Amino acid sequence: MVWAAHHANQWPDLDVWEEPADGGRRLDVGGFVFSDPPEEIFRGISATYLRDAWHWLGDVLVRHEITSDDLAWGMMHPGETVVTGVRPDDPCRFIGWTSRDLDTFDTNTSWRLVDDELGRGSPPLRCAVTGRSLRWRIGGDDTVLGLRLFEALATDEYTDWNPQVVLSAARDESEPWVRIAVAIRENDQASLDRALAAAERTYSGTGFRIVVRGYQAYAAGWGLGLRFPCPPK
Repeated sequence: MVWAAHHANQWPDLDVWEEPADGGRRLDVGGFVFSDPPEEIFRGISATYLRDAWHWLGDVLVRHEITSDDLAWGMMHPGETVVTGVRPDDPCRFIGWTSRDLDTFDTNTSWRLVDDELGRGSPPLRCAVTGRSLRWRIGGDDTVLGLRLFEALATDEYTDWNPQVVLSAARDESEPWVRIAVAIRENDQASLDRALAAAERTYSGTGFRIVVRGYQAYAAGWGLGLRFPCPPK
């Protein structure tokens, strides 16, 4: 993957695991993506969150007698994928586990049943298929590299963190990540500091890092002059 310039040198350990796409762009897959809204992802994202989702997925697939030998970490292209209940312009969307074996899974009679059941999990997942995706040879149970990949993908496209895009949807403005968007839109450093402090108190370490990296890259890209803390390791 050609990472965006604002963090192109941060993920060399992930590059070696990427699976080449067919013809340079096309990679037909089916799979299962996280469907929590951003606020819940930022609160919960951790190795435990990923492990719980992986175990839940395994349980559901066994119940429905669905097998795949090549489930691996990946991302489906937001412009060419439809996922139940997931906004295509939200950060962190369409990341999960993909399989070449399941590229026609939407024609399976179990598709809707599996989709509905996965959506009731904690954390919830959803089914999807697409003709354009990115995949890494990282097993679904590898929560260490999986968590790094999730963070990398969630913060690579800084236009996802444009406050106008974030606030174009109906949002709860008490959510720290939404408060940050409002502060950036108004170019208000004091409000931004308070919202960032609330985010640090509320979100997991990885969730806070994602929020800081995403908005910091957007603000820097537009030369807004706003100050952000260094994301925690």
